[in-house]
Amino acid sequence: MDIVYPLRRAGHNRELRYSLRSLVNLPHDSVFIAGEIQPWVRNVTHISLPQRDTKYANARANILAAARDERVSDDFILMNDDFYVLSPQETVAPMHQGDMDAFMATFPHRRAYWELMVSTRELLQSLGITRPKFYELHVPTVYNKRKLLEMVDRFDGREYMMRTVYHNLYRSGGRKRDDVKKHKVGQEITETDYLSSSNAMIKRQSFKSYLHARFPERSVYEA
Repeated sequence: MDIVYPLRRAGHNRELRYSLRSLVNLPHDSVFIAGEIQPWVRNVTHISLPQRDTKYANARANILAAARDERVSDDFILMNDDFYVLSPQETVAPMHQGDMDAFMATFPHRRAYWELMVSTRELLQSLGITRPKFYELHVPTVYNKRKLLEMVDRFDGREYMMRTVYHNLYRSGGRKRDDVKKHKVGQEITETDYLSSSNAMIKRQSFKSYLHARFPERSVYEA
């Protein structure tokens, strides 16, 4: 199974370097980067796409460009540049944060992300999925190209969270877990399988040192 990274920015991108190193823990075939690419990256297939829109629109366009590319495997693993695979994994299983209504009841920020959650829940409930699960975790996930493109065509013009709609629509199931993203210094790292970092975290020397200690060896994907 191939791995796809939707990438919205060029530059050094320290997160991507360590994310690629962490792929030693995840069985895979080829690696694709859709969007922009860094000059130090090697041995990946680049799907070039201009990054001229918002963060979410660019990410969505990059994922769909990969889904439409015949070189990408029918099922592919979606990674982000700030995802790290901490230990050997045999497969990428679906995971969620539990009942979407319960998650939203405790969600503190009522801005654009909240509005997207509301529209996602309304879409799923209109399909008869009355108690959807919330799949927006900062961990790898698997998409099927045909199913993903069929979903996008079906809901063209609607605003929704792709991962949550996909896994509810196709009844992926999976296990409940807490998110693994670290937003600020001082958060204890107890995760043993996956980890994700915020932009603020990757700037901290302590976190950069942690990543280098976990993944000191250059990967085949970097110069």
